[in-house]
Amino acid sequence: MFFGALTPPFRGRPVHSRVQVFFKIEAGALAEKLPEKTRPRTWRGECLGELRFSRLDAGRALLRPLSGRTDHFSCRFAVDMETPDGLQPRTWVLARKTSSWFEAVYDNVLLGSGYKRSRFLVTDEANRFDLLIAGDGRAEVKLSAEAVERSCSVLFPSARAVQEFLGSTHRLEPFDCRAPEAGDDPPVHLALEPLLLHELEARTFEAFPAGSITVDSAWRWVAQRRVFASETAFESRDSAVPAT
Repeated sequence: MFFGALTPPFRGRPVHSRVQVFFKIEAGALAEKLPEKTRPRTWRGECLGELRFSRLDAGRALLRPLSGRTDHFSCRFAVDMETPDGLQPRTWVLARKTSSWFEAVYDNVLLGSGYKRSRFLVTDEANRFDLLIAGDGRAEVKLSAEAVERSCSVLFPSARAVQEFLGSTHRLEPFDCRAPEAGDDPPVHLALEPLLLHELEARTFEAFPAGSITVDSAWRWVAQRRVFASETAFESRDSAVPAT
């Protein structure tokens, strides 16, 4: 009863920033890792997974504020799960990590959610994003990217396509009501911009056969999207007064 009362204050923490890397995975490779009564779900003909980094603003534990922002990472997949109501869309989470010692202990001991506490090193600037997640004596995730004007992805050529896919995601399995993934998706107060990946290493990829994963695209949610020179020139041209 006491620990159940702790759950609601953690929910709904504002998302300060978020980076999502989408990748395609062979259906057979994913099916071997899924729990019973679960199968890969396709979107636009592809089985999709996602690496997600979220930085959350401070929340409250009972009447006391939590100290500062916390970082979170997850590897998740679009799946279908058999339920008493038939086959239902779900999001299956393979791995979760957090920078918060308190949240890692809370989740592992009380909820059994599989969170692991890791060290996050983040560079989040207007034109670049770098992420290093370290744990167990080795790098778990290394990511380096820069903001670009347009996405080269066929699956996600625009922010609207990303939002359409996110709108098709559903309840998490295994479910954790306090996980960042369980919050409102997408963050309505942030803008979405494409990233160009320069480096990506993810330890979670080692769980699948070599060659079964193909990285598709990366996107970042920001308070203000970077404006490129070509966009400024386009706006200036449109606003110019025609000569008479």
